[in-house]
Amino acid sequence: MKTQYKTIDEYISTFPDDVRPVLEQMRQTIRKAAPQAVEAISYQMPTFKLNGENLVHFAAWKNHIGFYPTPSGTKAFQKELSPYKAAKGSAQFPLSEPIPFDLVEKIVTFRVKENLAEKQRYQRIGKEKTKMQKIIPNLWFDRQSEEAVKFYVSVFNNSRVGNITLAGKAGFEITGLREGTILTVEFEIEGHKFVAINGGPEFKFNPSISFLVACYSKDEVDAIWKKLSQGGKVLMELGAYPFSEWYGWTQDRYGLSWQVMFMGDVKLRQKITPTLMYVGEQAGKAETAINFYTSVFHNAKVGDIDRYGKGEEPDREGTVKHASFTLENQDFAAMDSAYKHEFSFTEAISLKVACKTQKEIDYYWEKL
Repeated sequence: MKTQYKTIDEYISTFPDDVRPVLEQMRQTIRKAAPQAVEAISYQMPTFKLNGENLVHFAAWKNHIGFYPTPSGTKAFQKELSPYKAAKGSAQFPLSEPIPFDLVEKIVTFRVKENLAEKQRYQRIGKEKTKMQKIIPNLWFDRQSEEAVKFYVSVFNNSRVGNITLAGKAGFEITGLREGTILTVEFEIEGHKFVAINGGPEFKFNPSISFLVACYSKDEVDAIWKKLSQGGKVLMELGAYPFSEWYGWTQDRYGLSWQVMFMGDVKLRQKITPTLMYVGEQAGKAETAINFYTSVFHNAKVGDIDRYGKGEEPDREGTVKHASFTLENQDFAAMDSAYKHEFSFTEAISLKVACKTQKEIDYYWEKL
């Protein structure tokens, strides 16, 4: 039997005459319940995707048909699936018994509704966060801002280019930009606002600040990773780690750092999370910094903190392996790293605080 398949037709064709009709009926049952879903092969199994996410998988085995509607699908129909061997996210239907196609259709219908609700929820959260985002990353490019923005908007869904500011006559001696040249480009990716600055060679990106991209399928990780890593520099190879089944860390072609992570059942409030890494003289100061920032900003709190333990040298026991925190209802992450790194925080990435009044400007200026 083949070990690599490109289509569901190819997959089904490899099975005996008595199994192929069962697989085809599974396929048509799923298609009936999810007419907008797209057929694919994932994990070498027939898969239906909706809105870029895996909806359900199915497969034939020696004595049963495996059906994989994700953990939420099996949990919602736990009673109906009780006659069958089932586990978290999977069910086995014996080939020696009638396949419960009616139940399959009900579960797929449930998964479609769940998928659409999740999409609407993230769109709503994205719009709310975009509208109210107070802290905006500003990215300093070496005269590549317009090109870079077009690239990022092509990589991510729910993205767009916003306002573009042009250089005027004044300031040429500082910026070196002729009148009419692009000075800044505002853009959004996955509902998160950024500003690209058409700077110069003075400041370079480095991994001290990276952007964590939360993905809810391994295929999504693969798609984003392929685009972001092309022409860049891989910092941690894409693969399985203790904290994620599928994760990688890369600098893109412009030097900006991205952590692309399969989140499994963990749901984050935002798709992209700025992550600060304290190295060199700052190593061990992540928690102090988090406490300071949460004392300055409103709607702020310290989240979960995972600490280094004994035997994890050179990092000191009790320092921050990973921590989450919230500022102005926006999520951030931070970590310490005592390993030798040839970089630290620079002006290449700054965080702009959008203020409405001079009083507010004065407050943040004095505190920060």
